[in-house]
Amino acid sequence: MIHIVSIALGSNLGDKKENINRAILLIKQFSTVSKQAKLYTTEPWGYNSKNHYLNTGVIIETSYSPFQLLNKLKEIEKKMGRIKLSDVYEDRIIDLDILTFDNLKISSKELIIPHPKIAERKFSIVILKDLYLNELIPGFKVNAQCLLEKCEDKQEVQLFNEV
Repeated sequence: MIHIVSIALGSNLGDKKENINRAILLIKQFSTVSKQAKLYTTEPWGYNSKNHYLNTGVIIETSYSPFQLLNKLKEIEKKMGRIKLSDVYEDRIIDLDILTFDNLKISSKELIIPHPKIAERKFSIVILKDLYLNELIPGFKVNAQCLLEKCEDKQEVQLFNEV
């Protein structure tokens, strides 16, 4: 069975654009990337750091289950050099989050789908708006514009402009 999944990608260490491109190439080794959001720059969310993030998102088609996919994404993070010291937010080479998985709702210790912070983080909603335009977001009964209007996060989400 083929599943439709949205994944957020973020990096705020090293060559951020190269980190994101490499992660997408690694994701393509086991799935089909059907759509990619624009690149955005944002301040760190949930902690203080001088290192701004580069964020994007992709929609993939995969035969993996949610937990198999989570393990594959964690393998990519590890392969790229991400060291997760704790559950607190910290700077990272790459961060891969499953935002939505079909219309599934999962709540376990290891995985929550839809991602529990989507509606709180403006950058996540902007990425979903790129990916789904005016369609309803899987797992939600609204589109991204509706989520944006209700979001209290006032963080700047700027289109990445390569100079």
